[in-house]
Parts: sequence; structure tokens; C-alpha cells
Amino acid sequence: FNMSQLLESSKKPVVVGYWGIRGLGAPLRMMVMYSGNDLQCENYDLLDKDDGGYDASAWFQVKPSLKLENPLINLPYVVDNGVIISQSNACLSYLGRKFGMMGSDVGAETQCEQLLCECMDLRNSVTDFAYKKSNQTPEQFLEAVINKNGPMAKLDLWKSVKSSSPAYFIGDSACAADFHIWEIVDQIRSCSFYFKQTDILADFPSLSSFHGAFAALPQNAKYFASVLSKLPQNNLMAIYGSTPSGAPFQRGSPCPWRGSTGKY
Repeated sequence: FNMSQLLESSKKPVVVGYWGIRGLGAPLRMMVMYSGNDLQCENYDLLDKDDGGYDASAWFQVKPSLKLENPLINLPYVVDNGVIISQSNACLSYLGRKFGMMGSDVGAETQCEQLLCECMDLRNSVTDFAYKKSNQTPEQFLEAVINKNGPMAKLDLWKSVKSSSPAYFIGDSACAADFHIWEIVDQIRSCSFYFKQTDILADFPSLSSFHGAFAALPQNAKYFASVLSKLPQNNLMAIYGSTPSGAPFQRGSPCPWRGSTGKY
């Protein structure tokens, strides 16, 4: 998929480029499919090498040509009508504006931006644990995110005092933040099930209600029926979520989730 093909394809479907995992790509893919727009996924698969390293050439072979168009290019990226957007929150905000999912007025837009930033902070905590940057045990990680002053409590309180709709964080329609919040909450919930066999959302009733109601929206049915919703949460080197079950990836094991690039 070279640069000219990428820009040509963007005249119709919205292109979302990311690793062949959920990660930061999932909320972007969800947004496009929720909107009813055609989605072209460029999912770059990481391969394990015999020498103990990893082969990321699927992405790095493409990156130089994209960098000529956008010097800030990284994963994830969005291509729409010949415009290339990078940086995760910029991608979420762009799609939010394109699809009318950034709030109905300036106040709602500001709320959406705050939630996107809060969610990114939480996302960084998750990846620090999953990729061993924080050296936390699973118990330490889960305690940090669920304590009474932690990020899950903040989101639960926001949902209970700022929103009257079970399925949305702002107003009565989807905003960009809903998609990222849903994804990161789902990842943390899965992590809790995997390590502790407990539902972490039991302590956060407003988040729990949102998690179920947002997933059940008919506009999300296409995404949840697709292979995209069943990809691993993290890449191969992660200590958690590097396979769809949550278990760590074992070198040499088959990866049936690879090859998810395509139109959805």
C-alpha cells in the first residue's frame, strides 16, 4: 500500500493506520464504523524473530513516504480526503469534528477534550504496566487505577454527576471520548478478570452502566461483529494482552489474528 494508493483510497473510506492490535487504533476504528462511513484499516503486524527480537518492518517500510506528507507521522494515523493526521488525540478530535462527535457547543466540546486527555493519562498507565515500564505487579497496577482517588473513580464520578444518559458521557449522543473511554475501561476490566477473576466495574456502577449501554448501541454492532474487536489489546512483547485471551504471547506460537488489513 504505497503513498499514492493511500491518498487515492482516502477519497472514499477513512483510513486508520495502526499496529494489528486494539491499542490506540480501536477507538478510531470504532468511530468510523459507528458513523456508517467506510473504513480502510492499515494494520501493521509485528513479527517475532528467531534471535529473540521483533520485526516491525511492515510499519517502518511505509513510514518514510508518509513522513514526507506529515513529518509528525506515527501510529496511529488517519487519512481522509488526502489529509494525513497523526497523534492519537488529534486523530480522535479530527474524526470527532468530521462526524459531529465533539459536542453540540463550545462547552460540550471542552468537556470532550478534557475527557480525551484524562483517558490518555489512564491509557498511559495501562501501557506502562503492560510493557513493563512501571515494574508494577498486576495487583499494584489494578490498585492504582481503582483506588478512591484514581482515574476510574474520576470517570465514574463524572458519569454520575455530569451525564444523564447511560450510553454517553456528554449529552444525548456519542462523542469522541466515549469511544476511547469504552476501550480503555474494557481493557482494564479484562485485565482484572485475567489476573483476579473479578469484575473491576462492580465498584464503579456508572462506568459499568456505560460500558454495557455503549457497547449495545446498534451503531456499534458492525464493529463488535468484526475481527477488529477481537484483536489482542497489546503487541507481542507485552506481559499482558499480547494475545486475544489476555495471556502473554509465546514465541513461535501461531498468530491467527494477523492479516486484518482491509475494508470494513
